Amino acid sequence: MLSGALMILIVLLNQSKVLAKSCRTPRGEEGKCIAIKECDGLYFFLASIPLPEAYGEYLKQSHCGFIGIIPKVCCSKDDLYSHIISRRVNTTQNIADRDDALPIIPPNILPKSNECGIYWSKNIIGYDSPKLDEFPWTASLIYKLPNQVSDYGCSGTLISKRYVLTAAHCLEGKSVDRLWKLVAVRLGKYNKNSHVDIPIEERMLHELYNPFDRNQAHDIALLRLNQDVNFDNYIRPVCLPLHNTEKTKTYIGEDLMMPSRKKTQENNYSIATSMKIKVQVISNYECKKMYHRAGVNISEKQLCAGGEKNKNSCYGDSGGSLVSISVNKYSRFYTAGIVSFGSEYCGKKGWSTVYTRVSEYLGWILIHMMP
Repeated sequence: MLSGALMILIVLLNQSKVLAKSCRTPRGEEGKCIAIKECDGLYFFLASIPLPEAYGEYLKQSHCGFIGIIPKVCCSKDDLYSHIISRRVNTTQNIADRDDALPIIPPNILPKSNECGIYWSKNIIGYDSPKLDEFPWTASLIYKLPNQVSDYGCSGTLISKRYVLTAAHCLEGKSVDRLWKLVAVRLGKYNKNSHVDIPIEERMLHELYNPFDRNQAHDIALLRLNQDVNFDNYIRPVCLPLHNTEKTKTYIGEDLMMPSRKKTQENNYSIATSMKIKVQVISNYECKKMYHRAGVNISEKQLCAGGEKNKNSCYGDSGGSLVSISVNKYSRFYTAGIVSFGSEYCGKKGWSTVYTRVSEYLGWILIHMMP
């Protein structure tokens, strides 16, 4: 026999399906106000341990009442998809062991295939100075200094309408003064006065990143913007290497591209994309031998590129993206690495720059993203 209390709860839950009122989700979609356990997508949020700050805020904004003591949430059609639950990664595993474990990606998380990594130039390798629309995913990280002046000290990469990928050391490390406050990202035409500055809603560093680690392991971070980005020819995301053809590449011997930024001052912001550089990826074995002299250990979650004189990333490039060009029927740019560290002398011959290998962190990136 069922207890009286349990019978009442079952009746209330059954009634809620019939009496569910229409509502609007925090994303502005049409939904129904139902018990949270009936909404697979949001119940997954609640079950996440630890609960990411963005999930908690979204749940708070979704709350629309109670059935007895059970909270109700505004649940959209997308939130009802039961496969969203499989997005969760087994929390008993070590975080580093699941960095590349791909969850099923819910709708509205990533840009459409025709929106990311657009290959504009037919002869991109031939240019020394990038066109204004050539690297439309490039972002400048804007910091507020103690004297209230704004400046930038790092770069980032737009990967969706709401997220910028960057290096963890740009948020917490020796590259950024402790008194600097990261407040926004700048997107758009970097050599012109036409651009957009978007405030940052949330910052997420890899849980195992240690700013004092000489090896700079897990040097990766995500920035959630406080509003959606409108894509155009000058602001557009790069593609993540989700397809096996890109995800499994070592890039050894390949020439990859990145914009390199020279600092100029205009209206209290340092802006400019002065040039683009082409660097060749070397094997991790070669890179380990190179950095062993400096007491640094290179892991498989990193890649190394460059080493020619005056052809490498420099100050201000930290957190920016090294990209691979996939030339086929639908040519696209894919992000391969995030600028992490290198020689203290920019472009020093014989010293490659070390990048965080993005394909090794796809699971970490996706599990921290939400619509």
